[in-house]
Amino acid sequence: MAKYLIVLSGVCMSMLLSGCDITLFQGATGNDSEEPEELSLLWFRSFDTPENPGYFSMTRALPLDEDRVAVALNDFVAVLDSESGDVIWSQNHGRGIPLQNRGFGFEKGLLVGNTYNAIMAWDSDTGELQWEILLDDSEELFGYSDVTFDGENFLFAGKGGDGILHRIREDGVKINSLDLEFGIYQKVYQDGVLYVTHAAEIDGEPAANITAYDLQAESVRWRFQEPGYGRFVRMLPHIENGVIYTGTMQGNRPQGFFAFHQETGEEIWRSEQLTTYGGVVGQDRIYGTDAMSVWAIDKKSGDLVWRTNNPITRSEQGMDLHNGKLYWANTYGLVVFDAETGVVLQIADPPGSYIRNVVIEHGYIFVTTVQSIAVYRVP
Repeated sequence: MAKYLIVLSGVCMSMLLSGCDITLFQGATGNDSEEPEELSLLWFRSFDTPENPGYFSMTRALPLDEDRVAVALNDFVAVLDSESGDVIWSQNHGRGIPLQNRGFGFEKGLLVGNTYNAIMAWDSDTGELQWEILLDDSEELFGYSDVTFDGENFLFAGKGGDGILHRIREDGVKINSLDLEFGIYQKVYQDGVLYVTHAAEIDGEPAANITAYDLQAESVRWRFQEPGYGRFVRMLPHIENGVIYTGTMQGNRPQGFFAFHQETGEEIWRSEQLTTYGGVVGQDRIYGTDAMSVWAIDKKSGDLVWRTNNPITRSEQGMDLHNGKLYWANTYGLVVFDAETGVVLQIADPPGSYIRNVVIEHGYIFVTTVQSIAVYRVP
């Protein structure tokens, strides 16, 4: 039987869950006997200046190496010094709109990204534009999809039209564009196969839909569809030891998290009653959020291990995992959980408004809002 960590208004209501072990979590404090080390703000940079006023749409921070981090917002991209926050270079891409929220990647010394109607690449050292591809109406890209690299080519995908995939060489030459039948939300590449989550409907209702697509043969290896469940939208599918992990949101029934055999698409397990707006996979557990709570499930079985109610406000933002702690970019604070128990250790209050994402790499915690970036040193 799964073990739960839940909030029950301070009253142990074990009769509601007979046979289950229940651990109550009260408020937003951790273990009194061991005070967590406070996060130390290293630097903060706001891009809401007289020269760049108004609403922005910040991408996730993209660490390029131990010394540099890239961001994109409004119609420009910038590379910053990770330690100081100094601007190494910034470029206005001239499209008048932001890069797509997840359309930002780094490979072969190129920083690449896309708006819905253009694909661009910059030299990551100098910021010089290397190439730009303009897309016509039938080729436009919409959605949350990451930029993917297959070892030779950049893969750009979107959910406009029936779902289109553009393969672009690192010199900016388009190889081809493929119709993948359904609108594309997320994708991950491994060993010649692109695993794609779709915006699909069956008989007029949303359907969980994931396809394994052989890029060389340009054919479908397998496809999983489940009407009633919502779409695999926000979380990038995670592949590990021959298993694909991903979860659903926004359906006509309670949602679920799934594990599939990578080669065949056969379902290994599903965990019911879980909505996944964001998630991260650890060594033994998978963590996610349904906006009102954060949960952890067992990686081998899908059993729920703990669930902790949101200590601040509803939030659908990103999360990351480091050294036994789960960091969640709640809209109005950076919430730090004990990854083992689900207890909230602390809530940091980064400068800026409307926190979007958190990324932890190279000893830094990069927190982006719609208009700014705050960087902490990892405790």
